[in-house]
Amino acid sequence: MNIILRELRANLKGLIIWCIGIIALVSGASTELGTLQNESFDIAEVMKMFPESMYEALSFDLINFNTPEGYFSYIGEYLTMLAALYAVLAGVNILSKELRKKTSESLFTMPVTRSHIIRMKFVATLINSLIFTGVLYVGTLFSFMRFEPTQEFFTRLPLYFLFVFVVMVLFLSGGLCLSVLSKNQKRTGAIAAGITLLLYVLTFLVGIHESFGFLKYITPFEYFSAITILRGDPVAGYSFVVTPLLIILFAGISLTKITSKDIV
Repeated sequence: MNIILRELRANLKGLIIWCIGIIALVSGASTELGTLQNESFDIAEVMKMFPESMYEALSFDLINFNTPEGYFSYIGEYLTMLAALYAVLAGVNILSKELRKKTSESLFTMPVTRSHIIRMKFVATLINSLIFTGVLYVGTLFSFMRFEPTQEFFTRLPLYFLFVFVVMVLFLSGGLCLSVLSKNQKRTGAIAAGITLLLYVLTFLVGIHESFGFLKYITPFEYFSAITILRGDPVAGYSFVVTPLLIILFAGISLTKITSKDIV
């Protein structure tokens, strides 16, 4: 428990900064929606000016931008990516922060096993991720309630944020695994962020041409798409199989390899 509290205190400032930043993004998006509605501006007509391949790749054909449900489903894709980015960096920092600050030697000589320490630090990061998701959910409600969204919006929004948390757990465990396997902790954060952004970019390729359809099995951002969830469409069954398997795999590798990792 002391390790968990230590981690929560150590990462509180970063969590607050991330929460403020993402709430500001949601608030700004809701303000933009209000401006568009007040001016009776049909953003869908503007979107149709994009090339057809880009129009479909960005799923513009599935979105009604002039409704709170449609507009949020669009920005929800970006929010999921940002949540994953926060989680993967938090996962990397579970170990790499101790190595960079040269505090690992004292930490891992405590009268508990290394794997226990990592588990407790992982739990602390899970708590922060849950807080992050909760703050984002509440901020979204306050930002979009003034547009009087439909009952479906209030029903599907909690489900969307549940899946956001699941995606965060996946990237959190992946970040930890990458950190444990890495030999250069100074570059691990940049590599993890780069992989996350690359996986997000792959989602655009899925919509460009059917030949890229296989990529939907590779990028987790296609597993629980904001547009799919907020439209009420069913989530692909493989998502519920692949996601827990990957989390277990990453966590298992991390706990196995940490016992033999050189921490000096």
